[in-house]
Amino acid sequence: KMSNATDSLFKDLQDAIGQEDFDKVQEICDKLWAKYPGDVDVAKCRAVALLQQGNFEKALTFIKSCNASLQDLLKEEKAYCLYRTRNYDEVISLLSRTPDNPFKDNLLAQTYYRIGKYQDAFLIFRRLSEQRPEDLELKTNLLATLASSASSPEVNEAFRGVRSANAEAIESNYELSYNVACALLRLGSVKEAESALKHALDVCQQQNATEEAFLEESLAIRAQLAYTLQISDPSATEEPTSTYLSILSNKSADKSVVAVASNNLVVLQKEQKLFGAEKKLTTALEVAQEGRLTQEQKSVLTFNKAILLLKMNKFEQVHELLASFRAEFPDSHLPTLVASALLFREKKESEAIALLRDNLHSFREGLVPFLLILAHLSSDKKEKLGYLMAAPADFKFRAGTVAATISLLDQIGDPSAATQHLDQAIAFWKKSKGAQELEIYKQLLLANASLKMDSRQFEDAALIFKELQRIDGEKSKEYLCKEILAYARFDPSKAADLSRQLPEVSVSSSSSPIDVEALENLSLSRPSKPVEAKVEVTTSAQDNAQKKAKNKKKKNKKNKKKRLPKKYDPNSLPDPERWLPLRTRSTFKSKGKKGVNVRSHQGAVSTGQEKIAPSGTSHKQSSSSSSSSSSSSPAHSKQNTKVSNHKEVSDVGHSSRDNQKGPKLMVDEDLGQLVEA
Repeated sequence: KMSNATDSLFKDLQDAIGQEDFDKVQEICDKLWAKYPGDVDVAKCRAVALLQQGNFEKALTFIKSCNASLQDLLKEEKAYCLYRTRNYDEVISLLSRTPDNPFKDNLLAQTYYRIGKYQDAFLIFRRLSEQRPEDLELKTNLLATLASSASSPEVNEAFRGVRSANAEAIESNYELSYNVACALLRLGSVKEAESALKHALDVCQQQNATEEAFLEESLAIRAQLAYTLQISDPSATEEPTSTYLSILSNKSADKSVVAVASNNLVVLQKEQKLFGAEKKLTTALEVAQEGRLTQEQKSVLTFNKAILLLKMNKFEQVHELLASFRAEFPDSHLPTLVASALLFREKKESEAIALLRDNLHSFREGLVPFLLILAHLSSDKKEKLGYLMAAPADFKFRAGTVAATISLLDQIGDPSAATQHLDQAIAFWKKSKGAQELEIYKQLLLANASLKMDSRQFEDAALIFKELQRIDGEKSKEYLCKEILAYARFDPSKAADLSRQLPEVSVSSSSSPIDVEALENLSLSRPSKPVEAKVEVTTSAQDNAQKKAKNKKKKNKKNKKKRLPKKYDPNSLPDPERWLPLRTRSTFKSKGKKGVNVRSHQGAVSTGQEKIAPSGTSHKQSSSSSSSSSSSSPAHSKQNTKVSNHKEVSDVGHSSRDNQKGPKLMVDEDLGQLVEA
């Protein structure tokens, strides 16, 4: 029989549970557990109270301290504690020994989603959604698994089925619309994803009464919308940047959204503010360590930080990060990309290429980037072609890859192989049904038609233009004209029949009739320079007089005789120094000062040995004395200031006053700029 005090504790416990005061629930359970250790109800209440408070480690420790029979009764609580502490392998092991129930299936699907097994998670969520079609949370999780799955025909088909089956719910729920947009982005439908995100933003605003609640709930949608703009138009950086900065400045924003915005902003800014970018990515990785991001997002964050450290030349830190990166993501190709980039930066090009070749088929997702890097690094055209042809069909037959392949085939002199490759690409995309695939199909058809016309395969070109009219109604008239041109080369009667489908050219009654024969006889050659048409205009008498005066002036100017210098002798050569100043000519003789012959430099102290030259001293003697003293004194004449090219720049043109100031300090303008090798 329980005492009154115990009855009071149980009554208080019941009241605390009704009020959802879990701090008080835990406090009462601690007292009851001390009195009744091993009681199932008390143990369950205590574990749930700790879970509700977020003390998952403490709750797990408490459950593990119970006996085996009690732990068996607390399997669900223990599994949830393991899930929240990111012990996913233990969660799967524990739930495999648990009887089937909705809680087990839901938690198992969530665990599969966290560790990246999206296909397994999708199968469970789809089964649960069929059992409970009214549960919007299950539909949200179902779309989330599809949005995170790699694009494949099976995933695409499953997404279309889920989307059409839940069209009404998606239209009225912004979380479902958001997940649909994420799935569309994964499938490559960027424009459609942008429309879905804008719709989700409108629905979110309608369902949140206050502006504050709307801003908080719409952060993830705005971040994803900025990402959509970022990939659709990489040159338009202003709007995505302002969106990311506004998210980062919001102190109440969810940490996972902030981490994604930080990463995308760093990618957007590229080489700018590298030290700030390092801090952003470090903080984002801390959020990922808390389990708030998926494994794929975490691997991308780690990869971006490694690339950033490479740009900052912090190779030792890259080596440390690479070791943990490989250990945590052994099935990812990104660590191998980082390792090859590090080898290149360390001037080990051959080792980097060997690393990529050795791991070419080790990772399914790494095949395409590895092949592209090897093709870019190779100097042999046939080797480049081999790498491109080894890519999977969905990449090998893309418009850009096809253009590069055809260019290489033309360069090595194999046009027939180029035509054959283009035909294969067209046949591949013809089977696809999506809007993006149809656009690629049209681009390749147009390129193939142009190639056929250039190679004089007019019959094939005409058939291609006919196909383009069928799939692209907006430009049907344009393709019809090209089809007529193709038929005109080998079947003029067919071209004439098709020309009747063209719209008639309307000619107004006021305009002059068209002379068809004159048009046919027009010369197709064009002058190299545009020739102004001569137009006869009636002029007045005054205009005619002005023109005559102008022509007369021109004639007078042309008839002027050439002026020659005085004493010009046509039989003698002109003086080669006639353009030099008199002082610098070789024939110049300085007169000097009468009666004084200075034999030393200016400012020298008189020794009493200087002689005053008499007035009868010849000029030759004076000039020779002056030249003999110039070897020990600074040169003052312009002729003697010439400096040899082998002299230092600092020795040229400095006066004694300049030399007292010392050398000029040269500032390196490139100092402080970050340059990538």
